Amino acid sequence: MDLEFQDYTVKQFGENMSLKISWGNIADAAFIMFFSFGVFSASISKLLSFIGIGGTTIALVLLMMVVSLALLYSVRFGLTDCLILYLGILMLFLISIPINPGVIKWYLNPNWGVAYRVFRPDRAIFAYLIIRLVSQKKVVERDLLIVGYINALYIMYQGLGRISLGYWEVKANDGITMLQTPYNMAYGYNAAFVSIIMFALINKNNKKWNLTIGLITAILSIIFGSRGSLIIFAAFIGIQFFLIIKEARSKLSIFVFLLGVLVLCVVYFQYSSIITFITGMASRYGIASRNLEKLQSVSSLTASSSRDMIAELSVQGIKESFPFGKGAYGDRTSVGTVYAWGYSHNIVLEMISSFGVLGIVILLGLIIITIKIIFGSTDKTWRNIYIVFFCNSLKLLVSDSFWFLPYFWAMLAVIRCLKRDKMTLQLKKLYKE
Repeated sequence: MDLEFQDYTVKQFGENMSLKISWGNIADAAFIMFFSFGVFSASISKLLSFIGIGGTTIALVLLMMVVSLALLYSVRFGLTDCLILYLGILMLFLISIPINPGVIKWYLNPNWGVAYRVFRPDRAIFAYLIIRLVSQKKVVERDLLIVGYINALYIMYQGLGRISLGYWEVKANDGITMLQTPYNMAYGYNAAFVSIIMFALINKNNKKWNLTIGLITAILSIIFGSRGSLIIFAAFIGIQFFLIIKEARSKLSIFVFLLGVLVLCVVYFQYSSIITFITGMASRYGIASRNLEKLQSVSSLTASSSRDMIAELSVQGIKESFPFGKGAYGDRTSVGTVYAWGYSHNIVLEMISSFGVLGIVILLGLIIITIKIIFGSTDKTWRNIYIVFFCNSLKLLVSDSFWFLPYFWAMLAVIRCLKRDKMTLQLKKLYKE
């Protein structure tokens, strides 16, 4: 038996039989496993429940093995930016200790610390590496659709369970206690992620499937998730509305614009009737929804619950440390004096609290880059992929931390890939000249 590794790794078994394994396919597997990690670990847990082995640990080990194999091949294509990024993040956390010694206890926190929430291989910052391992826009698009289909099945399975039970069972902030709640924040955002993938990456070959899955997961997100997921859908609809006007022919642009205005007018003047009808239909089938109840009253929908207090604590921390900031996890030493999770639930406050003026510069830079990519880029494939990650990153305006959200770091990787492709195209043109 001969074993030979070529560019696309060919394993030869005997003279007349061979098994070809593409390193590119291994990178694809890493991509799909990473962005479907919840489904992957839950499936393993279910399969191995009879022997009492934790599915998350096994799934994590398998993910690390696949990513390591993909790295062996992909490193030759230049992943220096990944190395610089992760070394930079590590240095940032270390430098923050003398600047703000209070962060140490947050680094070591068993539920919200850096070992568990930041540097574990399935966590957010490694989404950058996963995108860069694949790098090719058509392959990223294909893999993202596969991720969408896999997660859609799990989202629907969970939705049926919620309808059957009539409530969600979720873990409390201590990570141990189980609570029964009418909504599931994580579920709503996960369903929104799938829905935006389906709508953003639609084409003539998958139109019916994508529309169907996109609508189902959008409905599940709105009904069973939190109100924060509404921001994601509102942003996506707004972006698509302006893109249609920008790119369509003049007559169609006018028609879309007038249709949009008409729909907005109907919703505005018949808002109460529409929401009452939808709520009544849901109740008829025994479905209770926190979002629908809140939508019946705009003041209830926009009520901030504890977020005003969180923002107040974060702003106080900013005042104490401006213009330099408190370093990585810096907002935890302010917000964490009252709340167990410690973070600001708002990327603007978290960035400024952590990095001061530099945080403002980073946010302004991201806004400018986003506008250029969405409304100025001629590469529609990368643009649509960027829209998926950007819209889902808007969750950071009302929830979560940018250290914890993979879509934010995937968005940064897409920016890098777009820049690389642009430079490659310019070099090709220069070479031809």
